[in-house]
This record gives sequence, C-alpha cells and structure tokens, in this order.
Amino acid sequence: TEVLAKRQARRAQKEALESLDLAEHREELQKQTLYRAEMNLAGQAAAERAGIERVRNLTNTWRPKKGESDLRDWEWYYLHGLGRLEQHSSPIEGSDVEAIACSPCGNFIAFGQHDGTIGVWNHKKARLVFSKNGHNAHVLFVGWSPDGTKLASLASQDNCVRIWDPRNGKEVHSFALPGENDWSGAVSFSHDSRFVAADARHGIGIWDLHSDEHVRTLPMETVSRVAWSPNDDRIAALSKHHRITIWDNLTDEDPQTIEEGAGSLAWDPHGERLAFAGKDRRIHILTLSNEELISSSIGHVAEVMTVAWNSAGTRLATAGKDTTVRIWDATTVDEIARLRGHAGF
Repeated sequence: TEVLAKRQARRAQKEALESLDLAEHREELQKQTLYRAEMNLAGQAAAERAGIERVRNLTNTWRPKKGESDLRDWEWYYLHGLGRLEQHSSPIEGSDVEAIACSPCGNFIAFGQHDGTIGVWNHKKARLVFSKNGHNAHVLFVGWSPDGTKLASLASQDNCVRIWDPRNGKEVHSFALPGENDWSGAVSFSHDSRFVAADARHGIGIWDLHSDEHVRTLPMETVSRVAWSPNDDRIAALSKHHRITIWDNLTDEDPQTIEEGAGSLAWDPHGERLAFAGKDRRIHILTLSNEELISSSIGHVAEVMTVAWNSAGTRLATAGKDTTVRIWDATTVDEIARLRGHAGF
C-alpha cells in the first residue's frame, strides 16, 4: 500500500543517512590517524640536516580548506614555525655561554657566560643590545620577567640575584643570598612581574621588586626548581632529592609535600593542577582542591626530563632520556601521540 511504501522509503532514507554518518566518522578517524603519522614524520625530518623543506611540505598539506575541519594542534604550529625561522648567528665574544633565555616578545635573547658576562642580543635586528661583566663567576641562570621589562641573573659564587634593565644593562636590584657557593640556579619571577623567588640555601627567598625588600623565606632544603602558579597564590618547588613542596598563599604553614621521584613540574594554565614526572618515568597530575592524584599506567622507558601544558590545559607534553616527546590527555593521562627524531635528550 501507499502507507507501507512511505514507511519503507523513510526507513531507507534513515539507513542511508546513518551509513553516511558512519562513513564520515570513519573518514574523520582516518584523517586524524594520518595527521598524527605525518606530524611524527615532520618531527623526525626536523631533526635531520636539510630536513626543513620536508617539514614545510608535510605541514602545509594540513592547512584546512574552506568547509574542512581543522585538525591542527600545537605540534603543527611548532613544526610549521620551524620552517619559517630565520637563522642568525650572534658574535658573542669571550668565554662559553652557560645560560640563555628568550624574551616574552620573542625578539631578544639574554645570555650569561662562564666568565660572568651577561648580555642581550636582538636577533630581529641582528645586533647586540648590551654586554657587560655582571658577575664575578660563571652565570648559572638568566631569565626574563613575564612583562619583559626585567632580566634576572644568578652566578655560582657571588651570593646575589641581580635584576637588570634589558634595554641598557643597568642594574636595578641586587638581592644578597645567605651562605657561599653551590647555588642551584633556581630563580623565578611571579606572573605579575612584581616578585622574584630564588634558592636561598635553606629555603626559597622572596623579594618584592616594588619595595626592594625581602618578603619572606619559605623553608626548604636543596632547591633545584621554583614555579609560581599562574595567579601567583602558590609556589611549587622541587628539591635536589626529587621532593615537591607546595605553599599556599606564600606562607610556610602546612606546605604540601609529594615524594614521587619528580624531576620536572609544571602548573596548568588555570593554576588548579600540578603535573610532574621524573625517575619513575610515569606522568602524574595533582588536583590541588581535593588532593586527587592521577598517574599514567605507562610512561617513558627512561627518566622524564621536562613537562609542559598546552594553553587550554587539555594536554601535556613530556620529553625523556628515551629521546621521545610524548603527548598525554590531561584528563585520563593516556598517551595520545609520540614524536621521535632526536638522537639525544
């Protein structure tokens, strides 16, 4: 009958639409698999001599056309950017460069040398901004404030953190550290660029750059890394014994301690979670509000050296002594991509 025919036609149309949706879903999955494979190839090519042209070719094919979905993530922008870099060599004279840091705007390179010299190189204009004898021993650390208006440096034996105006090399602050020698080079600006924290022998010294005063010292032995949370209300520090200590509101009351053999740590963009990894080769994420700790079931096959979040806080990148870079889902801590190509760590 006519009614039965209409029902059959509707059923057939529904099945056709479902088949189309399934086919489109499978095609999308195939594209995602191909994207990851080609980004792995691009990562390998980037480590090869004369491989930049292949990196360009592999990344350019993933520019979405009108109406297409955009599968590109941070790895595409990183690899694509490698093909656009202009190479400059800076005529830095004197002893070996021991420390280096890029400015937040990306236009300047700060450097510290074995003979105590510090300086800034403008790589956009290929010229030296300044170079001077800033310390009396080899420089362990140079680092920019987040607003790019200050430069911090620390040397191995002159017992102070120095803050410089990167435009002209003028010293604007100098903070004495207790004791002598054996500094870790752990120095960190707060995200509002007002405070600086540094290894102070038996703790973490905090100084206010507005008032030029010492604020407090958070007790801790053998500091190797200091990291402010994005909203500057917490500090996480890593000891040379791979222990993490977290302070709330910059007070020394009841700090939280984690003993997981950590070698690297990083705050998520919202300051709600702390990721860390190290000698146990697995990836760990601590949620501060409820102290929930989740860990990956698998990890690198050698010690993890560094951890970093993407800007959305949805993924983690780790690099280890196994010469791989791995990408992790930040909710499940499942590995979702692996990049190879480095010959060392």
